Amino acid sequence: MTFGEWVVVAPWEPQFLHEKHEIRRLEDPLGILGGVDEATLVARHSLMRKLPDGAVRDLRNAAIGNAEVSRLDYLISRDNLDPLDAALTRRAASSFHRP
Repeated sequence: MTFGEWVVVAPWEPQFLHEKHEIRRLEDPLGILGGVDEATLVARHSLMRKLPDGAVRDLRNAAIGNAEVSRLDYLISRDNLDPLDAALTRRAASSFHRP
């Protein structure tokens, strides 16, 4: 492969590659690639029971989105920020939203 040649990759989304590279979605009329990925919050029930009701409600209603998760992934995996620091950095940028 030489510089400037096109390549085809099938990266999942969200992930840090989408933060710094212009990745174009391929048409997939047969659904071979499985559709669009979606960032989903996953937490242990034991953890959720320890949180205040308001915090649980906020987490259940949070809609961060793939672009924001890609940005957080970049901050953590490439800029070596601690996950909490990355989240606080993005919160300060006011890009989190609720549906």
